[in-house]
Amino acid sequence: MWSNYDEDLSQNEFFKQIKENHADILEKAAQEGWIVCVPRKGILKSEDFSMQLILDHILIPNSEDHYTTMNKKDVQLNKRCLILDQNNIFHTDVEVLFEETHYIEKSVKYLVWCVNSPLFLRRTRKHSLTPVVLTSIQDCIDFLYLEGFGRNLLESIQNLCVKFWTTHNNEFEMETLQSQKDSIGNLYSQCLQLCFKSDIIRDKCDKNINYLDNFKLSIETYMQYCLGKKLMYSVNTLEHFTDCIVNKIIRNSFNVGLEDLNISIDLNELIIDAKYEISRINSFITVLDKINCLSRIFNIFNNKTLKDNQTFYVTSDDYLQILIYLILKTNNPNWVANLTYIKEFQFTDNSQTNFFVVNLEAAISFIKSNEFLNTKKSSCDNTIFSKLYNKFKNKQNIAELYKLMQGEKAQLCHPLCSCPKCETKKPHDKPYKILNNLNQNFLIIASMENQLDFLEFLLTLDYEIDFQDDFGKTALHYAAEIGLQDILMLLINAQANVNILDNDKNTALHLACDRGHDNCVKALIYSSPFVEINLQNTSGETPLFLATRWGYFDIIKILLENGASVCIKNNRDLSIYKLSPNLYITKLFKQFGKQKSNNIIKEVINSTKTQDIILNISEACSNKLLTGLQQQGLTLGTPAKSPNELKKLDLLFKAIINNDLPLSCFYLGYNSNTLDYDNTKCHPLCTCNKCSNNEDDSVLASNITLDKFNVNMCNIEGFTPLHLAAKYGRTEILRILLDSGAPLNVCDNKTFYTPLHLAVMFQRVQTVKELLKCGNCNVDAQDVKGNTPLYYACVRNSNNLKIIESLLQNGADCQKRNCKEQTVLQICEVKNLFRVCRMLRESMGYPALAKLDKACSISNENYFDDDVNGFEFL
Repeated sequence: MWSNYDEDLSQNEFFKQIKENHADILEKAAQEGWIVCVPRKGILKSEDFSMQLILDHILIPNSEDHYTTMNKKDVQLNKRCLILDQNNIFHTDVEVLFEETHYIEKSVKYLVWCVNSPLFLRRTRKHSLTPVVLTSIQDCIDFLYLEGFGRNLLESIQNLCVKFWTTHNNEFEMETLQSQKDSIGNLYSQCLQLCFKSDIIRDKCDKNINYLDNFKLSIETYMQYCLGKKLMYSVNTLEHFTDCIVNKIIRNSFNVGLEDLNISIDLNELIIDAKYEISRINSFITVLDKINCLSRIFNIFNNKTLKDNQTFYVTSDDYLQILIYLILKTNNPNWVANLTYIKEFQFTDNSQTNFFVVNLEAAISFIKSNEFLNTKKSSCDNTIFSKLYNKFKNKQNIAELYKLMQGEKAQLCHPLCSCPKCETKKPHDKPYKILNNLNQNFLIIASMENQLDFLEFLLTLDYEIDFQDDFGKTALHYAAEIGLQDILMLLINAQANVNILDNDKNTALHLACDRGHDNCVKALIYSSPFVEINLQNTSGETPLFLATRWGYFDIIKILLENGASVCIKNNRDLSIYKLSPNLYITKLFKQFGKQKSNNIIKEVINSTKTQDIILNISEACSNKLLTGLQQQGLTLGTPAKSPNELKKLDLLFKAIINNDLPLSCFYLGYNSNTLDYDNTKCHPLCTCNKCSNNEDDSVLASNITLDKFNVNMCNIEGFTPLHLAAKYGRTEILRILLDSGAPLNVCDNKTFYTPLHLAVMFQRVQTVKELLKCGNCNVDAQDVKGNTPLYYACVRNSNNLKIIESLLQNGADCQKRNCKEQTVLQICEVKNLFRVCRMLRESMGYPALAKLDKACSISNENYFDDDVNGFEFL
């Protein structure tokens, strides 16, 4: 029905018993729509079969999800589980494994549910007198229920556990391991004393040592079950630092394969089953269940017949290597905490389980030693690509490399021709022609192998820095994933796109956080002002989610300090608080949640043809932006309507970046003659030869004007040609765009940057002046964080006072508050930017304070530097 479990019910002894001896029940079930429940094979013994048990497994529908057995017992179906006796707080849920339809005749049929365990199994006193092996919490509950003559004993133990958490509510997680162990040991003693008040139980324990061991194990296991996951959470808090170290090693071991640990490839199918089993270890609450999980993993490999009909006899060394591989390939964030929990909170002596605990401890110790990391494979194999790469990476035979990169020149109709015939001749993407089988070029491989000099050389060859391989990853992705900070810094300085997504929609920041490279996280956040901290991948998870899952405390703190949201939920509707592995991280979330992220919301800007952009900003700021966007006169660009338009826009962007004015005019749809043409006459009625020729040329020029380009067209991120011209200081192109009707106050759809913002941020003085000449330029336009161009001029360009002066002369408001309710003047005062403060106060009309600032700046010029490096965006 819902599970992967399967069996042939015709061979099930319980079902055969019903078909052979109770055919009348099956006929009635077919007529009335009853459901026959059959416990899975091996769960019942033949002596358990009784008429009462059979009647308990025939369900009569009352409503959609409610049933009554033939013994008048209520059963409810919830999702894929049957809930028995809801009034009992110790009721058990029985999973429905699958369903089948069986036929008595061609048209007479009934429904059969295969269930994981029997419904309402009646246990008799004779069962308790036989030796019992307890393997799960359910076995322990059944044992105590029988020996305690009902639920009273279970409820008494549960009450003790509830009282324990009431008295240890706040301080238990912060106690030492020995203190926690002593407290739980005292609780265990209280539970035993409570049970031994019964003379019958005490007498049985005196007579049967096996019974005493089972009774103590049941008390311990049920006590841990009642304490719940909070006990494991406390151990996670204690071992958070060691688990963080182990997790970083595990997350960076993705290249380790079976052959690296001397594991036979024939065991691959068994390892798949073992992976599923070991991935469930955190779903178990008690020590007994966790140990039996390890036991089942061992039994998967013990004396198994392989494909070649050979029996595999597992040795201790074999099992240890297999266990190491399973730990490395399982996404479990708290192996050290699990080991501590199993070792320290098992109060009953069980020598049979020591083998599994010792092997788990040995596997974790081996992983902590980092020895297996030496098995990392080379990025290049023995192919033509690798031979060429090895030939060129030492920067030898550079002439050959240049020749290889250039290729043959194509003969086109004319230099700018784009007809189908010429398109096939063009050497498309020549620098990326040399690729390996994963579509990776030299730039990516050099980044992966930490070849800093060779990478720097390749960047001079006009390689596309954001080239993506088959996985959608760029060189920046791999540098962040491997943890190569120097490579990362070089790529960022070369204008690599820090927000580009791979096939799983992970940015470089996602990968750095997932692998635990705090140095790379700092490089991405502090070196690139455009990094998006709250982008979500295909699982709906931000970098903060990944860092939280693996317990990287330092990375979490960096992300929170730089605006990471704690209010986003992933695709499973889980918040960051639900994933918090320990108390220290939870406290960090609460601290930043109150200070910065309490009112964080998601705001989606929908545009007709562009992707949805999620913004995480404070509630007060979002209200100002959403209601004040139109009031500020800010507009959004027009999305490209087709791939051809997007391609043409991309070509225009490249021409603007390269400062190619003729080519830019061509893409904009202007003939260069029309731009340079001067049609002024000697006087309005002049008919001389010169004026007559100009008039004829004017008619001719008007006839050859090309199709005009939509100057307000934007790419996916919302940037228009005017943004690019302002960013790179292309003043001539900017004038043409403005004359063509480009909106001056257009903003992108992520950061709300206007062209003036970008011109100020990149210190384009002439461009700033050109923009300010336009009368409708909004000098106080606010971006997504509420910052105006004056803010960036003061904080980023405090040594270049010309931009600040131009903004102030054009009416920039230094008292305007951003989303943090801070003014530019307040920020400059905090950063000790005395010269800037003086200019701001002079513009406000405070000459006395300006003189004081001047005196301060002179007296402190040897101690303060107005140039603030590594500034933080507010």
